[in-house]
Amino acid sequence: MNSGLTIRVISRMRFESRRGSLLNRFERARFYKLRAIVYKNKSRIARILNNKEDTMKLTKRIVFFVGALIVACGNENAERLQIQSAVETVFKSADQRDWEKLKSVFAEKIYLDYTSLAGGQPAEISANEVVDSWKNFLPGFYSTHHQVGNFQIEKKGNEANVKFSGIALHYLPVETGGSEWVVTGTYEFKLRKTENRNWTIHSMKFNLEHQSGNQNLGSSAIENVKNHKKYPPHPVSVESEQIVSKFFRSLENKNIPEFLTVWSQAGVQRMPLSPSNFPKELVGISMIKNQYSGLPDNFNSMKFPYKIFPTEKENKVIVQYSGSISLKAGGEYNNNYVGIFEWKNGKIEQFTEYFDPEILEKAFGKKLQENFSVESGIRKVEFPSQGLKLAGKIHLPIDFDERKKYVGVIVTGSWTTVKEQMSDLYARKLAGEGFVALTFDFRNYGESEGEPRNYEKPELKIQDIKNAAQYMQKLSYINSVNGLAICASSGYLGEALARGLKLRRVAFVAPWLHDKELTELVYGGAEGVKKLKEQSDRAEKLYKHSNKVEYVPAVSETDPTAAMFGPFDYYLNEKRGKIREWGNQFAVMAWRDWLEFDPIPDAKKIKTPILMIHSKEAAIPKGAERFYENLSGEKEMVWVEKATQFDFYDQEPYTTDAVKKVKEWFLK
Repeated sequence: MNSGLTIRVISRMRFESRRGSLLNRFERARFYKLRAIVYKNKSRIARILNNKEDTMKLTKRIVFFVGALIVACGNENAERLQIQSAVETVFKSADQRDWEKLKSVFAEKIYLDYTSLAGGQPAEISANEVVDSWKNFLPGFYSTHHQVGNFQIEKKGNEANVKFSGIALHYLPVETGGSEWVVTGTYEFKLRKTENRNWTIHSMKFNLEHQSGNQNLGSSAIENVKNHKKYPPHPVSVESEQIVSKFFRSLENKNIPEFLTVWSQAGVQRMPLSPSNFPKELVGISMIKNQYSGLPDNFNSMKFPYKIFPTEKENKVIVQYSGSISLKAGGEYNNNYVGIFEWKNGKIEQFTEYFDPEILEKAFGKKLQENFSVESGIRKVEFPSQGLKLAGKIHLPIDFDERKKYVGVIVTGSWTTVKEQMSDLYARKLAGEGFVALTFDFRNYGESEGEPRNYEKPELKIQDIKNAAQYMQKLSYINSVNGLAICASSGYLGEALARGLKLRRVAFVAPWLHDKELTELVYGGAEGVKKLKEQSDRAEKLYKHSNKVEYVPAVSETDPTAAMFGPFDYYLNEKRGKIREWGNQFAVMAWRDWLEFDPIPDAKKIKTPILMIHSKEAAIPKGAERFYENLSGEKEMVWVEKATQFDFYDQEPYTTDAVKKVKEWFLK
């Protein structure tokens, strides 16, 4: 019986140890130490318990200590919940425009540091000033949505430091540039307990990590506030609630067949903030199925508490949610999300999901592609080009049937790039529109054969385009072949057409097309061009005599010898074009051929219908104008407002809008 008491005490301690959420690090260590002592001495305790008087003393001591510890842990947990609640109130109140509630969690003075996002200098200002600045900004949006989580709270007496992650979606329907502006990052808040035992915030710092979407929305919101523009409230429709509920319920139940029934066959999931080794887009039900089918094998459980918010459209809602996922490999994956659901006839047509890519990469490391694969809609292929094997990918449409006939498209990207960059992005989108799209690595690049590596020679690329077209035209399921070229490959494709390449229709997106005058304008005048050609000649001579290739970076913001010198985010950002497949090298001996390449005069020889999509804010629009003027066949020019060259590579809405135009052109 006395031994049973010992076991009951130990069992009670086992139970309390499972209440881990009540224990901070210090109290948890004390608790486990006590439990270890009891385990170690349980035989001795059992002997002591034979003495009734000693039994009562020992039992009282253990019960008192454990009870006191539980109370202390409970109080500690309550304080931590108060601290977290104060922090969450900042974001909930701001989104709800409840300014008085927002003020209630602020100290009189606040040290504010949002310089990573807004610039300027940190400053200590009054709570009223903080609230007033937000009042003149946030109400100008249709809605804002802040989702925060992963709290780390360090409490010392009446002071607390809180670190956490967050994502914010600012939504404002506008005609151009997109209706969403999304920001992710980490926060550092400092709080102090007041005399009435409330926790108030006296310091706020935001560390920007990523932005996506239309960054001009902030200016529009400020103007809306000045003009007293209001947005009438809209209720969330019952059908929207049912669709969103089924979406999350089936995921939580790991019921993938049910999950797929909520999607349309041509449904698209966009993930603009995805890291480079994770898909940014799933086009069609087959890719969505392939992406989600592996979840039951990787996750023990999934929970997605969510809230639905209306937009200006009945069939479009914004959902704010968190994810709590237990991994079978060990550990947890907890991220912050804001998603936009657009549906038609009870099925999701587009789901845009924003999440923190830093949290994703920390949870899955460098094995994202092993955990999440979307390659089911892609066939890896090889085809010959002048005795070399070129590596390619064929991107297939939804429900592809090899017995049917499809419209084919060859997709090529900018100079120095590989297929996994902008080419694959456009190919996936075209496959989602029903085309069969071929991307490939030019010789000397990526997975294709050829030496020297990363050698940008226009003549060789022109030949590779011709051979890619011949390969695609021989595929049994292709009835016609079109061409889509992005940036510099527009010149290569244009020259191939001028030399007799037969394609049904062609589109250029953000075409880089230079002549002698534009080359000198870009590369430091006639003297700058001369120096680069001299470097090219020396490097070619070195290669011929020693087989050594002289390289410079393709892109750098610190090395002025780079082929592209400057803060070119697309190539320098691992979340965009700086991917492991890309070598970021430029063979110096390629300069002469590149600088002397001029496809503009030969545009007169082209009879193939050509669509050109460009922007005055993008690279050398004058070259595109000159090329267009020389075209003698069917042609169309589309000028896009406020788009940079690199926006056309991977940014929304520019890539999707371009593909829509290209689709219309190819189907004429």
